[in-house]
Amino acid sequence: MADSDELDRGDVRESRESPFETLQKRVAGLKVQDDNIPPDVEEDEPRVVERIESLCINCEENGETRLFLTKIPYFREIIIMSFSCDHCGFENTDVQSAGQIQERGAKYTLKVTQVDDMERQIVKSDIAVLRLETLDIEVPAGRGRLTNIEGVVCDILKDLEAGQRQRKKDDPDLWQKIDDLVQPLLKMALNQKFPFTITLDDPSGNSWIEPSSKDKAGKYQKSEYPRTPEQNAALGLGEAPSSALDNGNSHTDPETSTSEQPSSSGLTAHI
Repeated sequence: MADSDELDRGDVRESRESPFETLQKRVAGLKVQDDNIPPDVEEDEPRVVERIESLCINCEENGETRLFLTKIPYFREIIIMSFSCDHCGFENTDVQSAGQIQERGAKYTLKVTQVDDMERQIVKSDIAVLRLETLDIEVPAGRGRLTNIEGVVCDILKDLEAGQRQRKKDDPDLWQKIDDLVQPLLKMALNQKFPFTITLDDPSGNSWIEPSSKDKAGKYQKSEYPRTPEQNAALGLGEAPSSALDNGNSHTDPETSTSEQPSSSGLTAHI
C-alpha cells in the first residue's frame, strides 16, 4: 500500500465552488447595514450586523471578527462569524444558530450515492456530533460549521493525514490503522467510492443536512427525539440528575480526544 503522504491530491477539490464557499468569500466585501434591509437587497443575502476587534490566536495581534446573518434555504437563519487577521493572514469561520433551541433533538442520516450528493450543504452546530458511519469515524462537538459533504470528507482526510509521515516511523501499527481509513477517504473525496453514510446528531435541533426532492425512500432521513435530562443540562435548560453528576468524571471529554487516540469504536477527527 502506497504511503498516503506521497499521493497527489491536487485534484481532490479542483472542480467545484460550492454555494457555502461563495457565501463565505463574499463576507469580506460586505458593509455593515442598518436593521432595515435596503429595497435592492434580497432577504436571503448575507447581512453584516457587527464588527468586533478580536485577538488573533495565531499571532496575538488584533484582527477583526465580522458577524453576519444569512438564511439557509429550507432551514433557518444562522449567524456566521468570520475572523481575519491582516498581520498574519489567519482566517477562521464559525457558525451559530440565530434562533432558539428547538423543542426536540434531531438526527439526520444521508446515504451518499452519487457525485451530486457531495454538494449538499451541512449546518453543524457546536454541540452536534457528525459521524461517517461507513468508516466508523466521528467528528465530535466543537466549532460550528457551514460546509458540504465534500468539505466534511476532505477535512476528515486532512486531519487523519496530519503527521502520518512521522507516525509511520514512530508507530507503524497506528500509521497502518489510520492509512486503512485514509485510502477509502481519498476515494470518497475523488468521487470514486459510493455509497457511504453520514449522520448528524444535534440535541439542540439546530443542525441540518440539505434534502433533495429526488431522494428516494431510505436515502435521507430526519428523526426527532426527546432530550435526556443530561442533554438538557448541557444546553443550560436544567440541572443534570445527581447520579449523572456523581459519575461525571467517567465521561471522556471530546476536546481531549485526538485522531491519535483510537478507541474500540473507531477514530475521532477534529475539523
